Amino acid sequence: MSGHLRGPLPQRLEAVLHADLRPPRRRRRLPEPPALGLTPAPHPRGPARVGSARARTSRGVLHAAGIAWFACTTTLTDALAAQAAGADVIVAQGMEAGGHRGTFDPAAAERTDVGLFALLPHLVDRLDVPVVAAGGIADGRGVAAALALGASAVQVGTALLRSPEAAIDAGWSAALAGLAPERTVPTRAYSGRLGRAAATDYVAAWAAPDAPPAAHYPVQRALVGRWRRGDATVDRVNHWAGQSAALATTDPAGEIVTRMWAEARALLA
Repeated sequence: MSGHLRGPLPQRLEAVLHADLRPPRRRRRLPEPPALGLTPAPHPRGPARVGSARARTSRGVLHAAGIAWFACTTTLTDALAAQAAGADVIVAQGMEAGGHRGTFDPAAAERTDVGLFALLPHLVDRLDVPVVAAGGIADGRGVAAALALGASAVQVGTALLRSPEAAIDAGWSAALAGLAPERTVPTRAYSGRLGRAAATDYVAAWAAPDAPPAAHYPVQRALVGRWRRGDATVDRVNHWAGQSAALATTDPAGEIVTRMWAEARALLA
């Protein structure tokens, strides 16, 4: 990457780009845990479209290997399509979630920012497969609320990021400490796909009125990777963060999960 470029980082990256050219129902049982150590090889033509013949074939291969298909969705339309294609479980991903969400149409991600506790009953009331809740859940209160709204289970991410097992970058971990919900923002600055992250100086630069649009995925990700090798103003790692980041602790992951479930059980008793 050219070292002579000057000016705010987004403009410099753009220059390089151009140069390079219900009341809750009875919760449904989840499938048996998937087999471990079985990773389907990526298809040479890329991911299959939900409902396509190739997707149905892939589903058959997964099931034959004892692997359950958990389909991540952000809208009822996508959830119904995944269910029709044979998904065993639907993961309802609310806009509070950190990082990328399972949006079927990446270009429409900004238009499908639905909060988890609005999305969850909307899906549970209309699907026939179990629904897992994800997005903004980081303690027992969130677990209990999701189960009360009909989820069969919950999925957490940011809640575990600061645990020793996650072993994330020290700067990223520090950015999560006490991070207010409004200090997390959806951004395409890291990869070109929309994801929720801490509002670092780098992320804020891409949100400035005069900043160019991020390149499409995966071009933006490649550009950022190149800049990290020679520009200290670029975050060393992607600072992904869900809106409940302030609840994340540095306790071991086992203690975090055990505590969350104990809190939830007490609230649901």
